Amino acid sequence: MKIETVKRVLESMPQEFDSHQFIERFIRENEREYVEMLYAQKDSQAIFRDVHAMLVRYLAENADVLAIMKAGRAQSENIKGYESENQNWRKL
Repeated sequence: MKIETVKRVLESMPQEFDSHQFIERFIRENEREYVEMLYAQKDSQAIFRDVHAMLVRYLAENADVLAIMKAGRAQSENIKGYESENQNWRKL
């Protein structure tokens, strides 16, 4: 995953957003890369969870460069339609 790709996704995000919102936008704007990431995890028992965790971990590990910060926890619907707790983010 390239930092420029993630920066482009973040540009289209609101000032505050959660990880589920970021993942949905990433998928919409980078479908091919997302499918390739899923395929790379084809032997996993939890393909979606693993890829989504990688995406969010990337945000956390590159927060300074991406000019974002953690902003508490959020409860929202994931792409499978399940409500779950996830990270809330704020742009700096």
